[in-house]
Amino acid sequence: MGFPSVSNFDKVFITRTLENLDQNVPSTFTHLINSLLGLIILPVQWNIQGRREPKFLDKSIDEFDELNFLKEETYYCNDKGEDIKVNRLEFKHIEKTNFTIKILLDRLRNSIAHQAIRPTKDGDEWYGIIFRNYSTESKTFEWGDNYDLQLYLSEDELKFFSEFIAKKYLEETS
Repeated sequence: MGFPSVSNFDKVFITRTLENLDQNVPSTFTHLINSLLGLIILPVQWNIQGRREPKFLDKSIDEFDELNFLKEETYYCNDKGEDIKVNRLEFKHIEKTNFTIKILLDRLRNSIAHQAIRPTKDGDEWYGIIFRNYSTESKTFEWGDNYDLQLYLSEDELKFFSEFIAKKYLEETS
């Protein structure tokens, strides 16, 4: 496939990441989190730098029917084996109205960068990932209830969300 040009690096990177998401690989959650991180950073940074300006980043998450599952409640198993009922996307101390894809991606980036992520599992089997964003005012990123955003995604939902970002970016930049 050769080396991509600098001007099309974003599209090639995202296309290759999308292709990688279709592969069955060991350590699926690790693969999905790595893919998601690349799909968060690249579109947002290229937008900030003015190289590409994908409009979907500025849209509210409520404008995408395919993301309605984020409004649902679900259960996950905690470390003690207890089923915990949660909203997939939970807000605390932040404004929910006009919550854009860009804001969500920024919060997810912070969550990964500051290691505010936790797997949910039963025994050695991972079922999902909890992402939390802690406000800078909290001065701590220890796992606790002082987060402003929490997102829980199962393995399939994490893959779907990653593919959603990639496809929307490619739709708007092709």
